Parts: sequence; C-alpha cells; structure tokens
Amino acid sequence: MSKNNLYYFLEDGTYVEGYEGDNVYNEETCTLIKKKPSDGGYTWDSKLSDWKLSIDEQKKYIRSLRNPELSKTDKYMFEDYPITAEQRAELISYRQSLRDVTDKQTPQEITMPTPPDFLGTND
Repeated sequence: MSKNNLYYFLEDGTYVEGYEGDNVYNEETCTLIKKKPSDGGYTWDSKLSDWKLSIDEQKKYIRSLRNPELSKTDKYMFEDYPITAEQRAELISYRQSLRDVTDKQTPQEITMPTPPDFLGTND
C-alpha cells in the first residue's frame, strides 16, 4: 500500500500528519487539509481553507522554545552562586537576549542566542 502523506484535523481540532491507510483518518471525523508550513505561528482558517499566519501563535511558539533555555540559567542568578562577576554579566546579557527573541523574530527567522561558554551543554 502506498504511504502518501495526508494532513488533517481531527474532530477536536488536533492537527495530524498521517498516511494513507492509517487507523486515525476517518472521513466522518477528519478534514483533509494542506501541510502546515512550519511548527510555529500558523492556525487553520476553515473559511479560507488555508493556513493563516498568527502573530500571537508565533510568539507563543517562540516562547515555548525560549522559556526552557531561560529556566536553565535561573540557578546561576542567585547572588551566592559561585561564578565570577564577568560570568554573571555575560549571563545577564544572555538572558536579556533570550527575552528579546520574541520582540524581533518570527519562527521562520529565529536565531536563538548562544549561551555563555561556562554554562556547558548539559545545564
């Protein structure tokens, strides 16, 4: 059987990327639609039968990427955390860059700031 991609909404509004013959698609409970252009910022407009770019959805998506990165650095902001004044300044700048991401970019253009070297990759 051919595995052609199908894109559809379930009755509850959930977006699903499925395949021909899968057990999720049902003509009575699903609506076939175009593939979503990207993960963030789009909502389905049933009147237009097309994806519509939504600024609010874009910002929500960008925050979902940014917030975990911001949370990873929270512990370093305590005054008694053993880092140098230079590292603290670098960290403050990095955290501000993370906060600024939602003001400047769309999900298609997003460039997350690079964390300071002293944070490593496992924090």
